[in-house]
Amino acid sequence: MRTTSNNDRASNGQNKRQPYGAVPAFEDADLLEAEGNGFASNCERLKTFPPDTRRTWKAKLTTYVAIAMALMSIVLCMGIILNVVLGGTWGMETIDNEKSQATQARPSSTNTKTLHLYDELGRYILEDYDAQPPFSDFLPALAGYFGKPLYAFYINRGQGIAAFGVESKEYPIMEFHSANVAYQNTALLGFRTFIQGSRQKKDQDSFFVEPFSLLQTRFPNIPLHHNDMDKLLPSSTTPKRYMYVGSNEMQIREVDTAHRLETNVTYFVLPEEDFGSFVKRTTITNTDAKESLTLSFLDGLAQIQPAGGEMEKPLKTIGRTLQGWMGVYSPYDDSDGMMRMPFFRLSTQPNDSASVVVQKAGHWCLSVLESDNDSTLLPIVYDTSKIFGQDTSLLHPVGLSNRPISEILKEKQYGRAKTSSAFAAVDHIKLAPGKSVTISTFFGKANNVLDIPVISRRVLQLGFSQYKVMRTREIIKQITAVVETTTSHPLWDGHVQQMFLDNALRGGVPSILGEIDDDARLRNVDEDPRLKTYHLFSRIHGDLERDYNGFVIKPTFFSE
Repeated sequence: MRTTSNNDRASNGQNKRQPYGAVPAFEDADLLEAEGNGFASNCERLKTFPPDTRRTWKAKLTTYVAIAMALMSIVLCMGIILNVVLGGTWGMETIDNEKSQATQARPSSTNTKTLHLYDELGRYILEDYDAQPPFSDFLPALAGYFGKPLYAFYINRGQGIAAFGVESKEYPIMEFHSANVAYQNTALLGFRTFIQGSRQKKDQDSFFVEPFSLLQTRFPNIPLHHNDMDKLLPSSTTPKRYMYVGSNEMQIREVDTAHRLETNVTYFVLPEEDFGSFVKRTTITNTDAKESLTLSFLDGLAQIQPAGGEMEKPLKTIGRTLQGWMGVYSPYDDSDGMMRMPFFRLSTQPNDSASVVVQKAGHWCLSVLESDNDSTLLPIVYDTSKIFGQDTSLLHPVGLSNRPISEILKEKQYGRAKTSSAFAAVDHIKLAPGKSVTISTFFGKANNVLDIPVISRRVLQLGFSQYKVMRTREIIKQITAVVETTTSHPLWDGHVQQMFLDNALRGGVPSILGEIDDDARLRNVDEDPRLKTYHLFSRIHGDLERDYNGFVIKPTFFSE
């Protein structure tokens, strides 16, 4: 091996300058041989490098160290931020799905200092939802491959649901309004609940209350009554309210400490049935630890629209005239005079034509009182004046002020030539401390009034509603399972699945239809004439805010 003196090396370093950033070439391989010689030996050998080379490597080393320190600082800062944001806000709830709906959405703490963003089901929690800035949203109407979806829009006012119906806003069951109008009238024209109750030990301790009433919203620094200017909201006796926004469902909850009541309402689109339906499931719980509660209540829709062709424009322009065609029908007369299967339709379609089209299809409402061993079909109060009297604003239920619900059920109702209601009635039920009562109310459209008894036999099956709630959640999980992510931060995991769901619904979820065998698996779908790619569940255009866009959700199997 040829040797080179230090002077030769220095001379070579001065006469043979290396370009900036280039790795210097050395003829002496011993200077670069590091393996097996130890760190100290290598350091001694580095001292023999030319001065320019040592300065170059020192500058590079300093740069690399600075970059490494900067990266470590960035990672450390991101870790602190994630720990504060996610660790301080990601809250879990304890949920008992086997007992009742009342315990599904109870936060682990009501301390306002601890913010819980999500429950155990991954639903977003909005505390005091009706006192927050208004927003609108919709249920994606995913009823499965063999289900018939309905559309539904909701807002954070009243009991939430602002509009729902069949196929498009031309065929509403609850009338479609633009967001600015829906924010104003949903609390009055939408779903309502009225409770008459009394405690067992105190006959004088009777009360009348409307859960989710707009008069009890916890707006800050607003008097509860005009003569109570010294009592500013929110007070300790004002009900506490929560909204739980799921991917395919929405739930609201009110905790009324003054009357020792808790009211839970869950909305979802009925999945995997040969009839489409929008479902409201209401649970009322006696939260008193010692006293029993006897109650009667009405729960349902303040205004329901009949079927009769395309209704969007007539409802907005000739609503009063349209009432002349309205009527409420039933497949048969109940022996006790109470209607349990109301059928809302126009007598004829109000078309501007020479021919008369008799209207046969209609909207139906069925409500089921659930128990551990049985299910009972409840009577429906459809005469609006029986509940609200002469209060045409529907703000105060004047008809319930001085008489019990049992008297209303005995009176004759009128549903012709007027806009009707659809309230399920529960009369005189007793709840022990901590016990609950649950009813499920179904709304849908049928081609004939004789279809309703067939549908009623299905919804009366024991555990029908509870099972359908679970299937509603499972359908979403089946779609998003392909991007299921498990990290140390559940918030990120949920974000990935929700983004996939949102984008899938924009173009539809691709499904392969046809005969899939071993030969088909070896080829692309486009190469096999037996296979067809079909996009399901496309949900584009049209909502309460983008009211200029129309939307169509076909109530059929394999709905696009």
